Amino acid sequence: MDIKGRLGKGGMGAVFLAWDNQLHRDVALKVPHLLEDESGEFLKRFLREARAAAKLHHPNVCPTHDVGVYDGQPFLTMACIDGISLHDHIRQREHPFDPVEAVRIVLDLARTLQHAHEAGVIHRDLKPRNIMLSRDGRPVVMDEVDPIG
Repeated sequence: MDIKGRLGKGGMGAVFLAWDNQLHRDVALKVPHLLEDESGEFLKRFLREARAAAKLHHPNVCPTHDVGVYDGQPFLTMACIDGISLHDHIRQREHPFDPVEAVRIVLDLARTLQHAHEAGVIHRDLKPRNIMLSRDGRPVVMDEVDPIG
């Protein structure tokens, strides 16, 4: 895996644009901050969240490709969505969304969450920063999922 640059960072870690040498494609590489966790609970939770995300197969959910630990550092690879976050898209707009466009996005997101809930998965942090709009305007839900129960 070759790191090409940082896509973003947050309280839990950073996401990098990386080149997958095995499959010859760009991926988003999520690397959480390592916390002092002698019980191993952080790694267990990270792997549990990755497994929950990987259960979802829907056009509006960012696919999870791989999860693991390299040299003591947990990582997750996901599809690299070519687009812009809904947060940035809203900030860059000069005018509000057209009502038809807004309803389409909200309906797509509601169907996506319904799919996740039916699979026993909840999203713990749904917000405009965790929704990408692909180049064709399709909303794609990213990040922070957890199994229900």
